Amino acid sequence: MTNDIILFLRAAVDREALQAAVARLTGMACASGHAPDPAAPAWFIALDYQEGFLSGFSLSWPAAHDAGIDVAALARALADAFDTEVLFDAEDTLPAVDGETWRLAAPGGRGLRAVALREIE
Repeated sequence: MTNDIILFLRAAVDREALQAAVARLTGMACASGHAPDPAAPAWFIALDYQEGFLSGFSLSWPAAHDAGIDVAALARALADAFDTEVLFDAEDTLPAVDGETWRLAAPGGRGLRAVALREIE
């Protein structure tokens, strides 16, 4: 079993800077295709998009490794670190809203808000 989170950033963010920030904020070394580390407990996959939220990442780690990650706190910290909005699926982390539960973290401590998503194909 693994734990997984996916976050999306509105701005285009350098992959290596994003990976380093995630490792620092979660306290977990993160391996990736461009930065292999056999001893790292987490696997980081950077995501790039042409429209909408331009950057994102997936982070996976073994269930046996108790990382204690607060996804909302991570999203807020990344929003501040990169001065951009961060979108995340709040399921199992925050009280539910109608339909799928997604939240948007804004930089500058402006808090979280529920958002409705529109998929761009």
